[in-house]
Amino acid sequence: EQLQKEIERLKAENDFLRVKAAASLLRTSDTALWEVASHLPIGIVLENKDTLVMNFYVEGLTGYTNYELSTIPLWFDTLFGERSKEEYERYLLAREAGFPTAYEVTFTSKTGQVRVVEFRGRIFSDNEAWSLVDVTERNEAQQALAASEARHQAVLNALPDVLFMLDNNGNFIDYHAPDEMLLFAPPQDFMGKPIYDLLPEWLVREGEYWCRRAVETKEPQIWEYHYGEYDWEARAVLYHEDSVLVMIREVTTRKEAERKLLDSENRYRTLIDLLPDGFYMAKEVEILFANPTLARMLGYNSPEEIIGKSL
Repeated sequence: EQLQKEIERLKAENDFLRVKAAASLLRTSDTALWEVASHLPIGIVLENKDTLVMNFYVEGLTGYTNYELSTIPLWFDTLFGERSKEEYERYLLAREAGFPTAYEVTFTSKTGQVRVVEFRGRIFSDNEAWSLVDVTERNEAQQALAASEARHQAVLNALPDVLFMLDNNGNFIDYHAPDEMLLFAPPQDFMGKPIYDLLPEWLVREGEYWCRRAVETKEPQIWEYHYGEYDWEARAVLYHEDSVLVMIREVTTRKEAERKLLDSENRYRTLIDLLPDGFYMAKEVEILFANPTLARMLGYNSPEEIIGKSL
């Protein structure tokens, strides 16, 4: 641009020798610049009066030669097919605004590949320069990540468990709860804070032990505890080298059922033990259970002596 302005000034002064020298320098400068642009690892397209010149990167990206995409109509018709009018109007709007921001365009290459590029334009003098950066892989990675996160979130939403994630310093860094009523405190009261400041010391020590076991063994650890009015089952899983995922499930109903079953079994056993008649349970010919009366009848001191024996 500066050389072009200098040429115009020299023409005004009728210094034609210096005009000729400046024009030669401009051509040399343009040639050197395009030589560099031709080998850049991004797409470069120069436009002058609807004629296009593109570098090697664009040829490789599109699969077309410079001759096949040598004009703006050819560019849009060839690359965008049925969407050529839509994409051309989009380009015109951007050009009229001075290409204020980059935008993404999707086209089909000569080999049939669908590519996504980030398009930037710049106007200088009567010409335009476009830059094209292939973002296909980046977009695919982002889409895959978004899909993966959506799947993980769907799994989380289906879990009845409360989940906490802690870093290696014992700070809460994330959580999930199907119902925040199950949390021991509102999230704003524990997120980013150490577990030691929020829970009873005995519960922290127990959790530390099992979390440390999860890290050392790289295997899930399960333990149960009673806190508040409820029974809880906790599972610690090594999530990363410096963080542990702790899943907590309220199991009060199950524990109550287990206690009732145990009470029932104890009452049943007491009744059997008090029977005046011999009583036993066997699998095929192996004795699995016997009451004291049967043991005495067979000459043994206790039922344990005949458990496992054959009838």
